Amino acid sequence: YQRRVRASDSSPLEFHFGDQLGIVKTECFDETHSGIYFVEVLPPQVNKGRSLSRLCSELNVSGSEVIAFGDGLNDLEMLEWAALGICMKNSHPELKLKISRQTTFSNDHDGAAKELLSILQLSED
Repeated sequence: YQRRVRASDSSPLEFHFGDQLGIVKTECFDETHSGIYFVEVLPPQVNKGRSLSRLCSELNVSGSEVIAFGDGLNDLEMLEWAALGICMKNSHPELKLKISRQTTFSNDHDGAAKELLSILQLSED
């Protein structure tokens, strides 16, 4: 899941970690997860999509030239930003609902490499 919360809201982070987070009650943050054991807490508007956009800008690469692969909800903005955003076979179910292109390969079995070879029409040799 991904959502914007205020620390004063009832959030899963506060429920599970309470005072351990040391969140200032007036701060706003984004929370997402990239796996069952990982919770990511980021300043608002910080995500992989914005980071990829900034990197491409620094490298003078157009977004129309970008292919991105992802499997977790923390990849959503990146996949939406890229000209071709592809979610993996084993992607989070919510990501599969939001990203139209999906590969038949999982990231556990070199799925991004296999899909890229297919897109570029190259053999695995």
